[in-house]
Amino acid sequence: LTASVGFSVQLFLFLLKLNLKTLESALFAFLVLMLPSFSIYHSWSATYEVPIALNLSFFAGLLIIKAIENRKKRNQNYLIAFALVIISLCLYQSAVTILLIPFVFKSIIVRKAELKHIIILLVFLAFSFLTYFIIFKLSLYWFKIEPNRRTGINVLNFPYRIIKFYLKELRMVIMGSGFLVFPILSLSLGLISVFGFFYTLFKKQIRKLEAQVLLGFLVLVLPLSYFPNLISSDSFICSRTIAPTAIIVLFFQFMCIRQIAHNNKIIKGLSITVAILFIALGSLNLNYYVTRIHNKEYIALKKAFEKIPLDNKQDIVIVRPKNNFLQEYNFYKQESADEFGHISSSRIWVPEPLFKQILTERFNSLKIKNSLNYNI
Repeated sequence: LTASVGFSVQLFLFLLKLNLKTLESALFAFLVLMLPSFSIYHSWSATYEVPIALNLSFFAGLLIIKAIENRKKRNQNYLIAFALVIISLCLYQSAVTILLIPFVFKSIIVRKAELKHIIILLVFLAFSFLTYFIIFKLSLYWFKIEPNRRTGINVLNFPYRIIKFYLKELRMVIMGSGFLVFPILSLSLGLISVFGFFYTLFKKQIRKLEAQVLLGFLVLVLPLSYFPNLISSDSFICSRTIAPTAIIVLFFQFMCIRQIAHNNKIIKGLSITVAILFIALGSLNLNYYVTRIHNKEYIALKKAFEKIPLDNKQDIVIVRPKNNFLQEYNFYKQESADEFGHISSSRIWVPEPLFKQILTERFNSLKIKNSLNYNI
C-alpha cells in the first residue's frame, strides 16, 4: 500500500509539472489507486513487489525524458534509468513499461510526439529487454533452475496477440480493467470517453503530420505497454499485469472529461460525479469481488483445518477447488481473470502456506510450541 501511494505521489508531482491544476492532478493520481490492478496490489500480499517495480520504472521514465531534453548529465541519466529498469524487470516484468507513461502524458499535454524521441525510447526498451533476457538465461543456467512455461517467448504468435489485444485486452481495460459492478455502464462510459478523447485532441489537426505522428504513437503505445505479455508463451490475462495499459487508457478518459468540463460549467459538476462514481465502483468492486470472498474462504478453511488432530500425521492431502468454483456452484455469476470473483485456494501456491499460517495461529492460541512436521 505504501509503495502504491508512493507511485500515486510521483504521478501527482509529474502532472503538476505538466501544468495541470492541483485538484486535477490530485484527482487523477487518486483515481489510479482505484483501478482494479491496484486493488489487487492492496489485497494480495504476493504482489507486494509490483508497486515497487512501478515506482522504479516510472522514475526511470522521468530520467529518460530528462536525458532526451537536456544534454547535461545525459549519459548519467540514461545509465541510472537503465539500472532501474533492469531491477524492475527482475522484480516484475510487466511493470517495466510504466516508464512509457511520463512520455505519453507529456505528449498528450503538449500535443506533440517527436519521431526521433519515440525511436530513442523504443531502442532503450529493446536494449533493456535484451539485457534482462541474457541475465535471466544465465541465471537459469547458473542455478540449474527449470523455467516455467509462461517465461518462454513466442515471437511467431506476436502478430496474432496484437490483434487479440485490441479485441479483448483493450476492451477489458476500457471497461475498467476488471470492474464487475455495472459492467455495461462501465463499458459504455469507457468507450464514449476514449473516443471522445481522440476526437477532442485531433478534430482540427488530423491532417497535420505532427498530429498524425502523435495519433500513431498513442494507438501503438497501448500494445507496447503490454509488450512483456504479448511475447509470452502464456496468453493468460490478469489485472495485475495490465496496469500500465490501464493507466494510459484512464488518462485518455480523464483528459476527455477534463476537456468537456472546461468548455461547459454544467458538465463540470457531472465530471466530478463521474469521478466519485469511479471511486465508489472501485471500492465496491474490491470489497464484493475480492475481500468478501477471501474473508469467507479463510473462515471456512480455518474451521476445516482446525479439525485436524494435533499429532504427528505423516501426510496431509489438500484438494484444491477448481478455478471457477464460485461460478460453477452459482455463488457468483461474474469473474475477471483469476482475481475478481475467485477464491484464492484454487491457486497452486496458496494451500500450503495458508495451512501453515492457520496451524501457527492455532498453536499460538493454545500457547504451545509447534513441533509438528507435516508432509503436504
